[in-house]
Amino acid sequence: MNITQPAADLLHGLLRRVRAPQGVVIRLVPQSASLSLQTDIARPDDWVFDRGGKPVLVVDRQVEAAFSDMTLDIRTTDDRVSLVLASGP
Repeated sequence: MNITQPAADLLHGLLRRVRAPQGVVIRLVPQSASLSLQTDIARPDDWVFDRGGKPVLVVDRQVEAAFSDMTLDIRTTDDRVSLVLASGP
């Protein structure tokens, strides 16, 4: 799994906006037929994605393996920015 710089920047901005305490990151979590984002802390077996040396996203290694050929990116439509998971690096 990969994450683009714009997606990492967006996640970093979200953490700043909610004034997340030190060590709190965003976790990508599978839910039935979709994925969701939750605040959490990194666990020893997580895949960690950094922005400027600071963790912004963590993914369980099993989840990362299932999405190893995907890239988390942003999509901008009109006045809205969304995170999207797309095929390829």
